[in-house]
Amino acid sequence: MSLTPEQRAVRVRSIGSTDSAAILGLYHPEMGQLSKMKNATDVWLRLVHNIDLPSNGAMGRGIRVEPLLRDLYRQTIGPVDDPTGTLRHPEHAWMVGSPDGLSIGELVEFKTVGRWAASKWGPPGSDKVPDSYNLQVQHLMSVCNRPVAVVLAAFGADYKDENGVDQFSVEQTSIYVVRRDESLISEIVRCGALFMAEHVEPKISPAQKPLHNRRRWNALMKETHGIT
Repeated sequence: MSLTPEQRAVRVRSIGSTDSAAILGLYHPEMGQLSKMKNATDVWLRLVHNIDLPSNGAMGRGIRVEPLLRDLYRQTIGPVDDPTGTLRHPEHAWMVGSPDGLSIGELVEFKTVGRWAASKWGPPGSDKVPDSYNLQVQHLMSVCNRPVAVVLAAFGADYKDENGVDQFSVEQTSIYVVRRDESLISEIVRCGALFMAEHVEPKISPAQKPLHNRRRWNALMKETHGIT
């Protein structure tokens, strides 16, 4: 979902649901695949220096398709609230989340998935979502105090319309049901708290180079440590 300036302000020096995969990838090197889209240093740049990731087509795709998926969810599954904005964990002040929607007993998330990534998802109706998405919804369930997450995924392809505007053609939709995993949430919290203490509060970058904004990171490292 797209964040408003107010939501971005809440996220300052706060770990969001899409950050948890990168942070776990830092403390669990065997989970390196969790850091393919952004790594812990990308997260550090945002939290400490307010340097966010560059926008990409997938972000715009989600903004365009989410209202359609919300309507589909209401028509075929049940009621769901409009986006609540960014929420803060009642116990861990550094932990925030911006759920796509909430129902009485569920977290609701909407995902758009390109054809190239469809093989990473399991059978419809299962809990087999990619690891990074599982971490995201576990993080959100913790923040929102929900026992289960319902993920409505739209599979399809990007294209440009006659005006050259990016669009997404939905070819199939599937539901996934992910239940709360307390042991995984505990590890998300442990690694998040460690990241805040070791890197955010002292403003010390992780050793790995970021995947994005490398020139700005290099400039920061040269300025503060003489590293090139």
